[in-house]
Amino acid sequence: MPRGIDTPEQILLLLLSLVAAILFSWWTYRDNEVLSPYRMWLLSIVRGSALILLILLLFNPVIRKTNVLIDKPAIGVLLDNSKSVTVIRGEYDGENSYRQARQAVNLGDTLDVSYRIYGFDNELFRLTGTEPDLEGTSTDINLALSGIVQSEPDLKAIVLFSDGIYNRGRNPSNIASQLGIPVITVGLGDTTSMRDLVVRNINLNDVGYKNTETPITAEILNDGFPDTSFEIQLRKDGNVIDRQTVSTTTTRSVHRVQFNTELAETGLQRYEIFVPELPGEFTTANNRASGTINVLDDQLRVLHIAFEIHPDVSAFRHLLATDQNVSPAMLNWYRGDNFHGGALTNRPDTVDLLVLHGYPNRNLPGSIKNAIQPMIEELPVLLFTTPGSDNAELTRELGNRLPIITNRSVGITGIQLLAVEQHSNHPVMELPLTDLTRTPLLKAPVSGIEPAIGGTELFRARLRSQETEAPVITLRTIGNRRISQVNAFELYRWFQSTNQEHREYISALLSNLVRWTSNEPDNRLLTIAPVRPVFDENEQIRFEATLRNESGDPESDAIIELTVTKPDRQPGTYTMTNRGLGRYELQIPTMPAGTYRFEATARKGSARLDEQSGSFNVSETNIEFIDTRRNDDLLAWIAGQTGGTFITYDEADRLPSILQDLNVLEVVTTEFISETPLYQSPLWFVLLIALLTAEWVIRKSSALV
Repeated sequence: MPRGIDTPEQILLLLLSLVAAILFSWWTYRDNEVLSPYRMWLLSIVRGSALILLILLLFNPVIRKTNVLIDKPAIGVLLDNSKSVTVIRGEYDGENSYRQARQAVNLGDTLDVSYRIYGFDNELFRLTGTEPDLEGTSTDINLALSGIVQSEPDLKAIVLFSDGIYNRGRNPSNIASQLGIPVITVGLGDTTSMRDLVVRNINLNDVGYKNTETPITAEILNDGFPDTSFEIQLRKDGNVIDRQTVSTTTTRSVHRVQFNTELAETGLQRYEIFVPELPGEFTTANNRASGTINVLDDQLRVLHIAFEIHPDVSAFRHLLATDQNVSPAMLNWYRGDNFHGGALTNRPDTVDLLVLHGYPNRNLPGSIKNAIQPMIEELPVLLFTTPGSDNAELTRELGNRLPIITNRSVGITGIQLLAVEQHSNHPVMELPLTDLTRTPLLKAPVSGIEPAIGGTELFRARLRSQETEAPVITLRTIGNRRISQVNAFELYRWFQSTNQEHREYISALLSNLVRWTSNEPDNRLLTIAPVRPVFDENEQIRFEATLRNESGDPESDAIIELTVTKPDRQPGTYTMTNRGLGRYELQIPTMPAGTYRFEATARKGSARLDEQSGSFNVSETNIEFIDTRRNDDLLAWIAGQTGGTFITYDEADRLPSILQDLNVLEVVTTEFISETPLYQSPLWFVLLIALLTAEWVIRKSSALV
């Protein structure tokens, strides 16, 4: 009985109402002499039905239904997608054994259980089936375990198919006790000892310079070849360019080799260290390791001339000497026309950046000034002041070209740097974080100076915690060259600070000044590049970009699309993330080894602002084949810490009974009652209108209306 008509009084009232409706309908047409008996009864039935339906709706009945909800237990399944599980070792037949283990579990049977299947390598991803592609180039078991618990909070247990070999992320044994559910580990692979040679830990510089020599080092692991000699080759473009021979004395040993090779070509150059196969060797998949060097045309040629002995000079020169991108030449003026370190060059074309420390010294003869000034007119220049430099004289000589104008000789006082927020997005200002109010004091003038028209102020002076308008570091672009000026000294105090942040900050600031000043002005609106020219196969690719409008202001309302292409792959198109202030960034998934090109297009609305292109390289990694012995200790530990069980791949058919023993396969049945008011269905109102319409049609045809 529908709810709303369930008490005796309601039932009696309903029956009386129905009888009254039927009698009323019959009484309405019983004495009508126009109607035939058939039409009289037909009209009585139609009207009676309409009245009965209307009465039922007025009683507001509710249809009550009992439903049964079956909640199947959720079991998380983690399938190792890394290349190491494909290695044939001992009784383990690589992909075939892995497939048979999955089939033995019958992950497709979801009648009484809900399997949540994920694959993992250096990432965790949902699988629509049970067939991973086994192309992962690294393994992060910790990420897999923590990630599936976060994604599937209703899991009753986890089944982990893996060889237990992790080479990325944290040790997964630390998270095992925090999972809160049992983990059944299914060990893939084999623990049989095999004879093998492994190339690992290749090390080479990311950047090199043409016509220079660079070292390439690696380690060779010998596992099972005592008293054996074998060759190690350095290859480039498949050709052997150098070789060494190593001899072993024990069954297990590690040998470090170094090749020194000359960089003869510019661009991305790929090198490989390779060990030819030995008889009886388990696998050759780990007999090679490669890396890429971005070879530039030459180093930055910096001519640094000091006109005063000062600790700032030695601190800056040490910075230049430790920068592999710089080839410094250093001169010291000491009196008359004389220099220590060599003669003053008359070939500006052999210099990329001129750095003047303490120019002009108050005792500098005119002949030296006459030799220096043409170089200032032609070269990019970085100027540093010292206690003995005459900045007022410098302004008189070069006033229309200097970033900072000195109007009169003024006193020197202790100051701290104050970054100009307006230019915080300038490339020179890409600096580590530090509190500038706690840095060592510098010495600088705070009056009688001003920035030149067209100069870019990066730092001003803070005097006794008060901001001033005195420029300290200012830049300027004139034509196709740049001039930077540092109007303070005692920078060496930052290098000597016990605070590492201070040392890192001043090193980054001066290095940025050198790089920015030495480069020609960049008139591109869009500047984009990968964060490194070379990535490993197991690394995500990151790009950074800056965009400005025609006025030179940061453009933050644009869209930058990036297309990545490789001859044997479909192009991939991505949209960069807008970080504000004209800065954009992008992180895209890992890619197979090879050289890729990218094309970036910046748009604002329908307008195309700029386009740029470039390339990057992804190098092969053999990290998955360095160690291929199944890690039973780790798999057993994870299972033991979580209350689960460790089994090997050939015992996978035991998994259903193990889950049953763990009491995680209980099906929960829940009954609930649903109620639906009758009036919520429009069908009843349609039927009521149809009955009333039918009555009107019959009456019309009988000439009653």
